[in-house]
Amino acid sequence: MSLFLGPIHYWLYNKITLQNKIVNTIIKELNLENIESELCKNYGLIEEKPLEQIINTENIHGWLQEKVDIVENRLAYVVKLALEKNQDNLNKIEKIFFDFGASIKIEGNKDDASIVFKTIEDSILDGMPCDRTKKVIEKNENIVSWTKNICVHEKYWNSLNIDINIYYKLINQFILGVLSNTKLTFEQDDELNLIK
Repeated sequence: MSLFLGPIHYWLYNKITLQNKIVNTIIKELNLENIESELCKNYGLIEEKPLEQIINTENIHGWLQEKVDIVENRLAYVVKLALEKNQDNLNKIEKIFFDFGASIKIEGNKDDASIVFKTIEDSILDGMPCDRTKKVIEKNENIVSWTKNICVHEKYWNSLNIDINIYYKLINQFILGVLSNTKLTFEQDDELNLIK
């Protein structure tokens, strides 16, 4: 990443702030407000201000990576506490992810698989752009298929001893939420993910 703020930095920051909104919604809807000070002490806080007002322009890449770490840790920690409180909370958290996905505005033809995939990629925080977490196999208006290159989330979930598959269940709900406004479907076949 460059020394100057560019579109890619705003793109990543928007994904960070979206995930932070999801975390804050889980906290509010599951009555976990009492953990906020613990969360801040253990992991830090994401300020909801315009990027240019808060970013360290001397270290743009490092600052953004730090915010990714904060919001990833916060999500894993909140999910862990919610499930320790009540295993049924998983259904409630899945619904929160679905609803956030359904609220995402699709710019362009909402039945074009490549446009919808881009919308999802513009929303889900999946590491830094240089991480290349997905390998796209096929991409056109009728179908997008991809496999996972690497998992950048596992370290956060493993550090709290939570099954990483819970994370992917939640993300799948987000994807299904986005697709709920389209004629497209989402399928998984072993390691292959398909929107068609």
